[in-house]
Amino acid sequence: MNPLEVMIPVLVLAAGFVTFCLVDLARAEEVRYLPKWAWAIVCLGVGLTIPFGGITYLVFGRVRRPRARCDGLDQLSGQPSHEPLLGS
Repeated sequence: MNPLEVMIPVLVLAAGFVTFCLVDLARAEEVRYLPKWAWAIVCLGVGLTIPFGGITYLVFGRVRRPRARCDGLDQLSGQPSHEPLLGS
């Protein structure tokens, strides 16, 4: 197998991952530990290999929002909500 046949899909995946991280960073209202421009440099892999920069941003820099519950219970009291569930 030609090494170029292996490298092209790997490079496409790496470019897609970096693009995902940069778009996520651009849409983020806030990030942790570093300013956005510094996270952009980390995501581009300057000083690191490409996947580790993006993984570092996703693990340490991204602010995670709690997911909305859809079990019909009020989030604060745990009592049934007055809103119907989807599909009910």
